[in-house]
Amino acid sequence: QWWEVGQAAETGAVCRLLCDLFHQTPNDLAAAVKTWKQLAKPRNWKDQVTASQFFNPSQGKGINKPQPDGVGLGNVKNFWLLELLKAVGFYHTAVTRRLKGSDDRKTYVPAYGRADARALESVMARFRKKMRFSETAVRADIFTIIRYLQAFMEQVEAARSGAEDEAQKRYLSFLKKAKRPSSFLRGFHVAYYKSLGTAAATMNIAFLNLPGWIEINGRDDVNTYQDILEEHGRVVEQFAENKGEEIDLLQMYRDFIVADHLDPFFNFTTAYSSWLISAGEKSGFPPCRLTTHNLRRLIVSNKPKLSEILDSPGFVNIARAIRDSTVRAQYWRNKKNDKRYTVRYGLGRDLVRQSQYPSDFVAALSEFILNYNAENAQVLERYPEERYPQYKNKYRWDVRTRDIDEILELIDKYGDSNLIAKLLVAYGYANDYQAKTENEEEPL
Repeated sequence: QWWEVGQAAETGAVCRLLCDLFHQTPNDLAAAVKTWKQLAKPRNWKDQVTASQFFNPSQGKGINKPQPDGVGLGNVKNFWLLELLKAVGFYHTAVTRRLKGSDDRKTYVPAYGRADARALESVMARFRKKMRFSETAVRADIFTIIRYLQAFMEQVEAARSGAEDEAQKRYLSFLKKAKRPSSFLRGFHVAYYKSLGTAAATMNIAFLNLPGWIEINGRDDVNTYQDILEEHGRVVEQFAENKGEEIDLLQMYRDFIVADHLDPFFNFTTAYSSWLISAGEKSGFPPCRLTTHNLRRLIVSNKPKLSEILDSPGFVNIARAIRDSTVRAQYWRNKKNDKRYTVRYGLGRDLVRQSQYPSDFVAALSEFILNYNAENAQVLERYPEERYPQYKNKYRWDVRTRDIDEILELIDKYGDSNLIAKLLVAYGYANDYQAKTENEEEPL
């Protein structure tokens, strides 16, 4: 019908109709339909067509009329120009992918914010190249957000560095001033279609926000957030949705990546601590962990005031003690056959569970430090350096009274022992490896 409109030299009239329809909100659809009928009557053109559920996930065949007058299961009808625009627009902006291991499908439609049309197209072009592979349902949501953020930052950096050719520079001037991806793009509308064999049904409609904690003020910020997202992508890739514990971790991480605060992230890192120990018991390579370097950059970018906690020597030393008693002790036992130190299973969850009340948390933390320092003394007594040179530089540092005093001061200052506990666990189970020097062992 659109082709016939062009053949009849009425394309201009239809474009004028669309401009009148969309130049104000709410759209005056009744007036547009009336104008169209006057134009279409001599040529016997249609004004209503079936609303395809693929482009209208909430308008499938069924009882969903605005003013129901019966219980018939007939198809929903819409103004044909709206349906045409949805179909054409879909191939310009949307991304649809079959889910890994099934015939189910997820479709992502961007909800644009303050952005220039040419800039949007340039970012979407990069984004589509990153979305070539299928994923399972929850992982698909996570990687859609991560990959769009990566594409956005790459395009911003290209625009600011002048890497684009002359034809594109004038279209990308908007990107040179862009700072927040969440202002450029609000997020994605998501429709999940369940395969029923010969048909598909809409099972879920949702919206994924772009996180508001990313702000780009220069090249250093681009590099920082690209490193963080790359690292998080490697961590997420370890989880499979057909395993109960790992699907929970994926859902927790998804809650974080679409949020503007850190609470979901700390829920993830607490549960992740248990998974790390469990995965570390299996043969093969040790599981991929977050790094303290990128953890700090992420946390401070969300809440700059928390830098005081993260930079406290007492916090750093106690987090190291947690690391030495869990992931590091497990690594040395399994990979190096070093069984001097006990692996404390469930330490992270225990500390967070006891952190609802400051007195309970201080008692649990004190008990851990007591056992940790006692074990250090026992190991030094049983394996003195002069008799066991293979353990040189592999003994643990004690937690000092000054470290405990600093943690108590932080609890009093912030009044939130739960926050301190979650930060300690996140840091304690992260990888603090920075650079490998000569004769140094593999990173833990």
